Amino acid sequence: MKNFIKVLFITFLIQNNLIASELINKSHFFLEIESLNMVMRYKKLKNTDMDKNSEYKYQALPLDECNSIVKVRKNNILELFNVNICNKTFFKK
Repeated sequence: MKNFIKVLFITFLIQNNLIASELINKSHFFLEIESLNMVMRYKKLKNTDMDKNSEYKYQALPLDECNSIVKVRKNNILELFNVNICNKTFFKK
């Protein structure tokens, strides 16, 4: 009986730890994901003949809780975007 309770308790702890780490990761990377989504939508609207985004390489660098810089690289061309997810605005540097 004691072994069963120990196993049950350990599985409960493992499940709660995984759920907690998932929630922490979602909130931690929210700024990067939202800023990348904004820039990718812009690139897709700008280039209507573009079939896929695999030609572009994206990188988001967070500055604070609202602002980030997104780097977009295609071949040797680098574009920088200042993204503010709180105001839903961005501009090209």
